[in-house]
Amino acid sequence: MPFQTTSIVPPDQDFKPGDFVVLRDEQNHDKSPIWRFDSKTLVQRFNVAGTDETGAYLYKSANQYSGYINANRHKYVSLAVKFVSSDGPDTVVKILSNADSFRSAPDP
Repeated sequence: MPFQTTSIVPPDQDFKPGDFVVLRDEQNHDKSPIWRFDSKTLVQRFNVAGTDETGAYLYKSANQYSGYINANRHKYVSLAVKFVSSDGPDTVVKILSNADSFRSAPDP
C-alpha cells in the first residue's frame, strides 16, 4: 500500500469509494482537513498530522465521518493522493495534485 496513489475525478463524474476530496470553501484555509469516500454516501476525515521532508502536509485518518449526497458534488474539489503509511486503523497520505488551487503545504 505505501506506493498506492489515487487520481483526480473529473467534475462531470461521481465520486466513488477511495476517492479523496476537500471542501471547496475550506481549500484555501491553512491545515484544512481532507476527506476520503468510504462509500457513496459516507466520507472519512483526514487531519493534518505534520509535514514530510519536502514540506508537504501529511494527513492522518481520523475516526470521524460525515454524510454525503451527490447533489453537493459542486462543493468538493477532487484530490490525487499517495498513501505514505498504513498501520492498523491509521492511514497517512499526502496530496500529489488537485483539481483546483488547494494549499497542500504550509506557506514558506
